[in-house]
Amino acid sequence: MVSRFRMSQGGSSRFFDPNVLLRFQDIEKPVQIHLKNVYSLLSVGLIAATIGAYVFTFSPFIQTYAFGLLLLSALASIASCCYIMFTQHTESQLWNRVVAFLIFTFSSGIGLGPLVNFAIHVNPSTLPAALLGTAIIFVAFSLASLLTRKRYFVYLGGILGTAIGVISTFGLMNIFLRSQALFQAELYLSFVIFCAFVVYDTQLIVFKRQLGDTDFVRHALDLFVDVIELFRHLLIILNSKRVMMNHIFPTVISAFHLLQHGDIYYMAACCFV
Repeated sequence: MVSRFRMSQGGSSRFFDPNVLLRFQDIEKPVQIHLKNVYSLLSVGLIAATIGAYVFTFSPFIQTYAFGLLLLSALASIASCCYIMFTQHTESQLWNRVVAFLIFTFSSGIGLGPLVNFAIHVNPSTLPAALLGTAIIFVAFSLASLLTRKRYFVYLGGILGTAIGVISTFGLMNIFLRSQALFQAELYLSFVIFCAFVVYDTQLIVFKRQLGDTDFVRHALDLFVDVIELFRHLLIILNSKRVMMNHIFPTVISAFHLLQHGDIYYMAACCFV
């Protein structure tokens, strides 16, 4: 992408034209409409997830039955995810699949509740920092993916899926090994992998739509999992130093964030579907 600069009439100063960053002429009109549907549904899903996390974190009644609610939300997220993945994108099924997507996002928000609650008690300032960092990273990598003409990342599905499988195995091993070094390596590598997933999924959505795939519900689900995992990892990273300073062994958190939801395994499975 060529950056355009303009010369001012009164001197030799140059300034960057921001309109260059928002040029999507290389993306076909049907693809642009599809992306609008995907990101609109993604926004609604993120609102539903926020409501779910808020309800779990700030409702004493809900926290009384926290374990049962987390188990129920995990089952609901698995069922709704399977429904979206194994049903066709047809007009008759559209609203059922949208409802399933909202159930998945709301359940994922509930699943994030314990981690959010933990962060509030350890260091409340990390919560807005993680939200802002996730938004910046997601927008930056999405724009980078959409504005590039090369679609190299669509071929990285197998590599990213294998990397997620390896990282997940390390996380399970570390429950028994209790190695802080392995915990840190797994945490930061997972974060980098999910940054790559944002680029990969964005390019894959464009590529699939060019081939005629109009399933914006499934595509919004893919991006939603990317956002949730970025936020989850970033929040743990921001609190990991404080956790170690307080001598709280981080493997407990590593096991918790690995097992509380099936999002990581969903991403690994999607790479091979």
